Amino acid sequence: MLWAVARSGRLAVLLLVLALTGLLPNEGLAAAPREALETALRSGVGVVLVVTSARQPDPADEAYGDWAEYLNRFSARADPAIRIIKTTAAEYRNILAAPPLTSDFATLFIRDPKHALQYDGMILEPQVYLRGQAYVLRRADFTPRTGYGLRQTAVQLR
Repeated sequence: MLWAVARSGRLAVLLLVLALTGLLPNEGLAAAPREALETALRSGVGVVLVVTSARQPDPADEAYGDWAEYLNRFSARADPAIRIIKTTAAEYRNILAAPPLTSDFATLFIRDPKHALQYDGMILEPQVYLRGQAYVLRRADFTPRTGYGLRQTAVQLR
């Protein structure tokens, strides 16, 4: 309910940061990432898997603030045909054998286990979310020329 009230502005960014760090429960993001991911993949639902650091963010970190704002905007407007799942880097490493993480922040746009795009780090360009979503929904194919830091990969559960 609180999410619906604060979809924009600084309060929304604060709520998103709290939800991503686990300090605020969020009905829109998965509480059990392994089960949510397995269920979505079994049912053919596209997934945006958001990997975050378990460390508390520095409130003065401008990049983190921008990342949280862009993710919040995307989450508020994402196509309902996809599932957005949040996990920490440590949880990710327990759930997925591949692809490997290169940092504590990443986003995977998963069409199916054999077709996924990976973005390493925090997404600081909003159009990356739109391109990833289009790929997941089969509205666009991936080409390295238009990748915006996305790379093709496959997903393997542990």
